Amino acid sequence: MTDTDLLIQNLRRENEALRAELEWTGKEIMRLRNQLKMQWIPCSEKLPKEWIDDDNNTYINYLIYMPYFKAASVGVYNDDEESWLFRGVEVKVSHWMPLPDAPKGVNDGSREFWMQEVE
Repeated sequence: MTDTDLLIQNLRRENEALRAELEWTGKEIMRLRNQLKMQWIPCSEKLPKEWIDDDNNTYINYLIYMPYFKAASVGVYNDDEESWLFRGVEVKVSHWMPLPDAPKGVNDGSREFWMQEVE
């Protein structure tokens, strides 16, 4: 084996190690990003900027904390009215956070999902 062959072999090993490290780093960034996304945000500090899904013109759900009920649940924010709604009723909310992404591979009702299941 020549010096050039050894050099190429070493570079390939380093390349594989760097790819593995890069893949791990990407996964770790996503894990931390999701962890940060799941922190309570005081309403006194910030309110949702997005409250209507432009794709289907529906409210965007958020996890909300209602101090009167001492409970957390899913609700929506109405920016036009500057109010929070829980099951269609206006409620006082002290904290909120975005909901996590839906699990991958779960039925989202799309035709593509059902076609994959049939095949």
